[in-house]
Amino acid sequence: MKKKSMLNLLCLCAVLGLLSACGSKIGQTGTSSSSKETTTEQTSATSTDSSDEVLDLSQSQQIGDEQYGYVYVPKDWVAFHDLDGGETYQYSDLAGYNIVTLFSYSKEDLQVEAIDDKAVEKAANSYAYMMEEQGIFENVTGAMTEVVGYRAYQIYGITKSDGKILCAWVFRTEKSDKVYLVSLEGDTETFYKVLPFIEGTWSETK
Repeated sequence: MKKKSMLNLLCLCAVLGLLSACGSKIGQTGTSSSSKETTTEQTSATSTDSSDEVLDLSQSQQIGDEQYGYVYVPKDWVAFHDLDGGETYQYSDLAGYNIVTLFSYSKEDLQVEAIDDKAVEKAANSYAYMMEEQGIFENVTGAMTEVVGYRAYQIYGITKSDGKILCAWVFRTEKSDKVYLVSLEGDTETFYKVLPFIEGTWSETK
């Protein structure tokens, strides 16, 4: 996730369309075919039935950095750094397959005058474009969701090779001078186990 590639923005109508499709959400499946699954058939990865449930943090740990924010992940996950990860903060399971990545964009990164809703949209479009350009994902989809009450763009895709899920949340806070990005990637079981912690425990400070 190198900054140069993430900031290589093009005005692609397809990408913008993905992120404006606010009614579409993540489909709960590890593998899918673009010819069989449409955006309108997909549902949110966040279960509304569990939105009021208290997360059990006894088997988790808080990880993060003041530059990227903090979030809880499984207790047995360890510090990790993808060789192509750029300036990111990452934790993974022992196999290095299921990974949480924290990142943030400054005004300079995005080449904007202010961190506002347009800056968030620009960062989300950049990430979606990066996923499309890599050519390893199918069903790249955009939606709107929330991360601990903050309005967030959600970009989602599945790897063509093994059905690995990748989902990124892009958002800002009321007092921050950054656009935050949190991504979660992994197998279906782990993804849906960790997902509530991403959307429910992220914080700007410890």
